Amino acid sequence: MRDPETTHHTGAMSSEHAPVVVCPVCGAVAPAETTRCRRCLADLRGAPTLTGEAAQASLDAVRARDAAAGRGVLARLRQRPTLAVPLLALAVALAGWVAYARFIRTPGPLPSPASRAATVASGPESWPVAGGNLGATRALSAPVALDAPAAWAHGFGAPVAVPVVADAGMLYVALTDGRLLALSAADGRERWSVPLADPPVAAPTVAGERVFVALPRGRLLAVDRDTGVVAWEVATDSALSAPPLVADGVVYAFGAPRITGVDAQSGAILWRVGVGGSVALFYPVIEGPWMAVASADRLLVFDRRTGEQTYWYAVPPVIGGVAIADGTIFVAASRTLVAVDAHSRRPWWEPARAIWFQFWVWGSAPRTPPPPALWVTRTERGGYAPVIAEDAIMIASIDGHVAAYDRRTGALRWTRTLGRIADAPVITASGLLIAQPDALRLLDPADGTDVATRPIPEGGLSAVVATADGLYLTLASGELRALR
Repeated sequence: MRDPETTHHTGAMSSEHAPVVVCPVCGAVAPAETTRCRRCLADLRGAPTLTGEAAQASLDAVRARDAAAGRGVLARLRQRPTLAVPLLALAVALAGWVAYARFIRTPGPLPSPASRAATVASGPESWPVAGGNLGATRALSAPVALDAPAAWAHGFGAPVAVPVVADAGMLYVALTDGRLLALSAADGRERWSVPLADPPVAAPTVAGERVFVALPRGRLLAVDRDTGVVAWEVATDSALSAPPLVADGVVYAFGAPRITGVDAQSGAILWRVGVGGSVALFYPVIEGPWMAVASADRLLVFDRRTGEQTYWYAVPPVIGGVAIADGTIFVAASRTLVAVDAHSRRPWWEPARAIWFQFWVWGSAPRTPPPPALWVTRTERGGYAPVIAEDAIMIASIDGHVAAYDRRTGALRWTRTLGRIADAPVITASGLLIAQPDALRLLDPADGTDVATRPIPEGGLSAVVATADGLYLTLASGELRALR
């Protein structure tokens, strides 16, 4: 009959004298067919096999050794009871804290702004933020006409620094010489100009009656969109590297090593949420209570109401960007496209994932379950921000590769290889708008075939902003041109 104490070290034995092997490292005994020691994980494939009385003697020696070790531990604890009690208390306290933090604690709400009126409001007549809307879907519900006549052109004497944004009547342009300009969308006339301490590295954002600008040295400005008067300016103590977002009266400023919430009306800092490390954040998006940002190698999801980080997902270095639509977050990374449910949570055993993975590598545990994701798809190429259509997601690369994937499954629908692409595409009611250095092109989103093309004879097209009123082209020469 097998001794339970021996089974702990040997595993199941077919009989009392079944062949066994002895671990050369820790001395544990195991059935002869075992290839790895369950006590120290040493390789047993070269260990000698014992049979008959030799096998039984080895089992008896293990029993005796373990019994002596157990008596020794008990004796030491009896001699030092003051040591055992604190250790037990510490273990209980640690387990209690983990259970409280993971299953019981509810983060409190973040401080509220004085008014919740200011919010990025997208519509067919505007492109108020770099991604077109708070979800960065790069979608325009209105049709566009590639054959519209050239209405005006405006030169600035300095290159355009970041993507142009627009509301129903004006365009807002930041230049590399540190100026922020407002132009009339109808005729291109300059309405006002504001000097900035630094050229921004992220597009401005229009919300309510103001234009919000994030500067790389940490300054955040609110400018009256009609007059150009600076309403307030605040230091965030972060290197701001992404477009500010405005929702429910809060300006969300993103930069290493934190996210800062600022009252859109007064400029007062409401809260700061750390994101760890010193990696700058890119491509922020907001939908409902969810806020998602991408660092160099992972997606971070936050609850806007509490500031709690609710989920993270490791991805290859993010090149394209992030978008959110209908509760699904899409990440376009290096040759990878990922869809994540915004409600996702890491499992309760997440802190032990690395240990579990190591045991799987050693062959001593089943494969580690992957983090929650709706789907993960390998892509050929990418680089620009994703475009979210009604039932598909499209990505493009600078070298001209365009591909469409099913939003629900990630399955590839079609691909096209065009010439060089100058800017991220835009999905419109007329088709998928592609900006190339020498042409504007519309593709059918269903199969990628050509719908229309407009050549740009002099070339140099670097970006396009699309609204129901017209197309606004940024040229490499520094000129802004309107097709209306």
